[in-house]
Amino acid sequence: MSDIQSGSTDQLNRKQIDSLSKKLLQYFLAAAKLGHEFAQFAAAKALLSGIGVEKNVQGAVDWFRKCAEKGNPFAAYQLGLLLSAGKEIPKDDSLAQKFCSIAISGFISLDHKQPNAGVERKIALMFYSGNGTAQNYAAAAQWFSMSAVKGDPYSQFQLARMIQKGEGIPVDALKAQLIYAAALAGFQKILQGNPDPDLLYKALKEVHGHQYDDQEEIM
Repeated sequence: MSDIQSGSTDQLNRKQIDSLSKKLLQYFLAAAKLGHEFAQFAAAKALLSGIGVEKNVQGAVDWFRKCAEKGNPFAAYQLGLLLSAGKEIPKDDSLAQKFCSIAISGFISLDHKQPNAGVERKIALMFYSGNGTAQNYAAAAQWFSMSAVKGDPYSQFQLARMIQKGEGIPVDALKAQLIYAAALAGFQKILQGNPDPDLLYKALKEVHGHQYDDQEEIM
């Protein structure tokens, strides 16, 4: 296939995806207005991402809030992060803590019913940063460990860093390196379907003992 044909195909695929995204958003918004919790969350995510539809941060916030006020921890988590970051909406630490508190309580309840590595990672991150709860490195390490043993590379990476630094868990250089290696293998698997050289670069620096700036994020 020539470059021109390939470009035309890619353009057609993008148009099809955009058309489908807009139709899905219409369905989500219709259901959201009827009070459907999942539809409210899905509409909020679509409006926030702007993928295939016009980005509307305030519209996303409004639907996240409606969904969060019903106790949905995922919506509360997203809203708490937006309020805490203060990049796309005005920063409000008090309100961020309120919604993060709803999120962590809901996540813990969900995980007790059906353990999930992604949920456990979110709980760990909230304990680590003190979002929605008192900062507690020991609790963060425990939740990262629960997620890490399920094969979550992001949790493995963060757990290794905590072990390396002695944050809430005894320092153990050998154990940290072994967990870094497991995380690296997981990242490489992810990168096969979603190339992100920056992610692999950061992981490699950690595995080989070269600390990058703590302000950089891998999750």
